[in-house]
Amino acid sequence: MKKLLFILPVLAIAFAFCSKSEVKEELGSVNPSAQVTDRGGCLVRIDIASASDLVFCGTMTNQVKCLACVASPNPPQLQGSFTTSGVSPIFLNIPPGTLFYVSSATGNTITVTTASGVIGPITIAANHCQGILIDDTCDPTAN
Repeated sequence: MKKLLFILPVLAIAFAFCSKSEVKEELGSVNPSAQVTDRGGCLVRIDIASASDLVFCGTMTNQVKCLACVASPNPPQLQGSFTTSGVSPIFLNIPPGTLFYVSSATGNTITVTTASGVIGPITIAANHCQGILIDDTCDPTAN
């Protein structure tokens, strides 16, 4: 017990002389001009008005390939595709600067919400699609 009481003050003195970084040095290493793309994805909430199926393409949320639903003889192949059966709301973590598409065989209405903004309601006609851009500041816009 006496040895323990002797060792504790010695350890306290030893730790008192350990090198510590200055707080100003740590704060100086933070980049205040870092964009959202440098920090991670955008949390996107999509509210769906009715229980019909919606097909999402280009969300970058998985490795499934899909073709963008654009009027082009050679639509681009995108990454991230899934179908939802009217479950609302759905939440996605989408990289900033991503353009994704939502299509419906029967038609539906959606509202897209992020921390930076809201768009909608957006009506998607039967057998049509709607492009949604999540910009570099996580602000959604309809394309």
